[in-house]
Amino acid sequence: MPADEYFSIPSSSICPNLILDFDLFKRELVDGKNRYSLAFGERFPAITTESLQELNENGVRNFFIPMSESGNFCEYLSRNLKRIIIDSEITEREKARVLFYSAKLYVRKWFEHAKIGPLLESSREVVEHIVRYVLRDDKSFYNFFDIDGDTRYLFSHSLNVAIYGLAILNAMGKVGSGLPEAYSYGALLHDVGMREVPESIIEKPAILTPDEYKLVRKHPSIGARLAAEAGGLPGPGDIVVKQHHERLNGKGYPWGLPSDDIHPLARICAVADVFDALTTTRSYRKPVTSFEAFRMMKIDGASEFDQKVLETFIRLMTA
Repeated sequence: MPADEYFSIPSSSICPNLILDFDLFKRELVDGKNRYSLAFGERFPAITTESLQELNENGVRNFFIPMSESGNFCEYLSRNLKRIIIDSEITEREKARVLFYSAKLYVRKWFEHAKIGPLLESSREVVEHIVRYVLRDDKSFYNFFDIDGDTRYLFSHSLNVAIYGLAILNAMGKVGSGLPEAYSYGALLHDVGMREVPESIIEKPAILTPDEYKLVRKHPSIGARLAAEAGGLPGPGDIVVKQHHERLNGKGYPWGLPSDDIHPLARICAVADVFDALTTTRSYRKPVTSFEAFRMMKIDGASEFDQKVLETFIRLMTA
């Protein structure tokens, strides 16, 4: 089975003493190629605390599950995620890893499945736990840093934009009226319109042609259509999808909105989106440091971004 047919989860997301209805694989590098084998030597194992500990001592920090069994894993999460998050034996960093990888699975499914509506409701448990985790204090979001080395940029990027933006919302005191939940869904789905852009363009290791760039610039409106077809996102989440590439100087896309028409949540998403894009390895360029990214956004992008939002983010990242 090709690597793309699996998804990865932290071993700490598996509760002992349960009989699972999905397979767990471990990955090993053999002759330069990834090889997957059943982690416990059998399908649908009854896992004990001792067997989990033994694998952990042998360096197994992640399990791999076939994408064909992702639905069963999502149902498992809905039943057991709270148990994992309140477990005092699991470190805060590990809890952040569980939340990150769990949410990334939903992002992947949103990008790969024709209909995203049914997944919105089933993802609610994960999204709500991420919101509560990040909003606990100004530094909780640090636990999500450098979790993932996935080469599929859009999946991890969507998570990073959600987490950065939640931290900004919290620091600015904008945590009422369901805004964090609305922002989370909008940020997690802000690039979902890119699923209609060919992979060859997304991963192109060179400057896009005018026609390719024109196609990419359609992704906010495509994403807005997909969200509408799903029945809409909570609160102003749809607006985040629509407006995350709009700029305060009116030179954003796809509509070139004036600053007064750009929603506060979309302004936050714009800052988080660009920062993560600049500081992440892309197919066409190397990442810049956080300092350089903030310099570029503060000076070169002074007319594009909400400076209050940007300054709040800088304070959070340099505290």
